Amino acid sequence: MKAGEAQRLAGLFQDLVDIHRQGFPPAQSPVAPPPPAPDTDAIRARHRKAALTGIGLLRRQERAAAQEQADRAAEVKLQASWAEAQRMQADYQAQLDVWWAALLANEPDTGIGTLAEAFEDNEAAAAPLSVDGDEVSLVVLAPSDSEAFVPERMPGTTASGNLSQQAPQERAGGPLHRSRDGARPGHH
Repeated sequence: MKAGEAQRLAGLFQDLVDIHRQGFPPAQSPVAPPPPAPDTDAIRARHRKAALTGIGLLRRQERAAAQEQADRAAEVKLQASWAEAQRMQADYQAQLDVWWAALLANEPDTGIGTLAEAFEDNEAAAAPLSVDGDEVSLVVLAPSDSEAFVPERMPGTTASGNLSQQAPQERAGGPLHRSRDGARPGHH
């Protein structure tokens, strides 16, 4: 039981020490999604219905001419709708390109906002504080029950393999430092 608990605590402690080493896939230039195609059938049906309103069923020539005119008007509407959708996509892509350029230039507000969004779904709460050139300062918060993760004494083993408990700073390299504000990884 002691060995299992010691391994569990050591694992939790190591997770806390290594939390800043989590890997992320590289960011990629965003691409605006293609615009949805206009609903051809619905647009044609609306134009035909409007064109045939008031024309009796027996007036076949007049109905055929009205349908042809409605189809031409529907085609004009479809072309205009498609052009508008493509214009909107191009505008959105231009906005994405401006954002991407700001991110690549390490513009602080863009970098902080992007990192904050990226960290939203992480297990450990993290918040970017500042961007300076190609470096970012961020805070990673230890769980609220940090005493369970950063105990006063850590399980370890002696040279002969027996279980022992040592203060974290007594361990090789002193990987964790406690401060008034919490714990932070040390420098190796």
